[in-house]
Amino acid sequence: MKIQKYESFDSRLIVEWEQLQKNAFFFPFQSLSWLLTWYQEIGKLKKNLKLQIITLKKNNEIIAIFPLLIRSNFKLRILEWIGGVHTDYMGPLLHKDFKITKDEFNNVWNEVLKMLDNFDVIHFKKQYKEINGLQNPFVNFLNCNTWFHQSYIADISE
Repeated sequence: MKIQKYESFDSRLIVEWEQLQKNAFFFPFQSLSWLLTWYQEIGKLKKNLKLQIITLKKNNEIIAIFPLLIRSNFKLRILEWIGGVHTDYMGPLLHKDFKITKDEFNNVWNEVLKMLDNFDVIHFKKQYKEINGLQNPFVNFLNCNTWFHQSYIADISE
């Protein structure tokens, strides 16, 4: 599996995102048009956000996008989904045939964590558990528990 990090909505990422959207189940809030517009009109103006968008490819086909960013709040750096308070149903964009075991996902996630810029805490809120029967691996494999009805708290200790 090939993992790549993007720190901007560059043309390569846009092509991959559009390609994945043709073969994915997703909510409007995960679409390229929603998140790109949110970033251009709201996120970029804040100056305290750093994009950390992850793509996964298997056999040279895009199979997932993790639309992440790091938000600085005073000295605390928070890893979260792109979209802020304006976005419902945050989470990864997954190919409709996306299949991964817990061990495989944990291996991928550990590699992703090594690629990301430094952060202090993960706050993944407003995640969906599944869409059209496709399970969200962040909810199902990272020991997440419901927290305030819209967020999940994960135990990421070794």
